[in-house]
Amino acid sequence: LNCSTLPSAAMDQLLWKKLAANCVINPLTALFRCTNGELLLEPSFFELQQNLLREVAQVAQACCAATGTHDHLLDEGTLRQFVGQVIQD
Repeated sequence: LNCSTLPSAAMDQLLWKKLAANCVINPLTALFRCTNGELLLEPSFFELQQNLLREVAQVAQACCAATGTHDHLLDEGTLRQFVGQVIQD
């Protein structure tokens, strides 16, 4: 195996991003009975995505604040960008 390690903070960021993608994509693809890419065709997707990402970002920021690890990379915009990439891939 050609493995590498990540600092704890970087791993935390990746886990929060994955959680954000799962919180947005999984319920919406189930609700609309579509693939990830087809979410881009659903007009109501963007508002639902924004609401879900806002909530995930608030939880992420609260958890970071509670542990003293304030992370500006877990804001709503950063999470939205990551989720958008996952949907398009």
